[in-house]
Amino acid sequence: MIAGMVNGERESFRRFLYEQGRQPSTIASYVAEVEKFSGRGTFSSREDILSHKQWLLDQGRKAATINKFLNAMTAYNDFLIAQGKLDRRWIYWSDRIKVAQGSHQVDVLTEEKFRRVQQVLPSLSYRNQSLIHLLLYAGLRASELVELRLWQIDWIGRSIEVHGKGDKVREVPLREDTLRCIRQYVEEERTKHRQAVESPYLFLSQRGERLTRGGLSDVLRALDTNVGRHLYPHLFRHTFATRLTQKHVDITFIYLEKKDKVTYRRLEHEIEKLFLVIWFNSTQCAVHKSIASKQKGNWIVIKQFAILIKLLKKEKNGNGILII
Repeated sequence: MIAGMVNGERESFRRFLYEQGRQPSTIASYVAEVEKFSGRGTFSSREDILSHKQWLLDQGRKAATINKFLNAMTAYNDFLIAQGKLDRRWIYWSDRIKVAQGSHQVDVLTEEKFRRVQQVLPSLSYRNQSLIHLLLYAGLRASELVELRLWQIDWIGRSIEVHGKGDKVREVPLREDTLRCIRQYVEEERTKHRQAVESPYLFLSQRGERLTRGGLSDVLRALDTNVGRHLYPHLFRHTFATRLTQKHVDITFIYLEKKDKVTYRRLEHEIEKLFLVIWFNSTQCAVHKSIASKQKGNWIVIKQFAILIKLLKKEKNGNGILII
């Protein structure tokens, strides 16, 4: 019989998850789930897991909540196997709640609420404007946003290097007004903190420490009344992706990571096809040099690629110069 986690085991479990490459937010979530389960009983058999799963179903919990519990307990199960306390896995992939494709309603800002957020922005500090810009127009996760370092900003290339889940790295293009907000924050507000020189983090709290996810949530919560709905970080990421898909941009490319070699090769193939189209349609086409750079496997290439395709469709006779 295996009882609930004690302090020593809790830290060992955290370290186990960290060594597996789990993100801090995932580690905290899994530990909390296991501790909640430990408060209700023991992890002595597969039946304990299935019984708790049924209890969650009887409580009317959502599929995502139940699957989060099962994911956490699977990780804990693997930890116990590594510790030599169990000899097999008691949780199977088939235990998870299956959600029909397309049945999940994604929470996004309506056009009206989106406009209200835009109207509120000028009244905010440069820091808070920058935070919302990066959520709304760059689709960053809360964890990615609060972990941003100054060196990750490419002021000349107008982009940021984002370190996402699983230590994946991607380059995200920035709008001119977004970069302007960040620059004004760094030059006019951030420098007022005594810790500004020592801290590598881009966004600092009022006390000069790294802004936390809780602090970010407080910034958004303060706007609830003006916008007319509850705001939270992932709402902006959903809105960002939804608005792009409505403009027929493939989100497979929007979230392309540099380590995603399969999708990257597909991207290169599409760009090569694009050059063929340009070659056969016009010998006078001028293409931005970053399109030709296969090292730039990121959304800015896709953006330029999409614009070129759109322009090529308009230039049916193949004459004229296309400059992005």
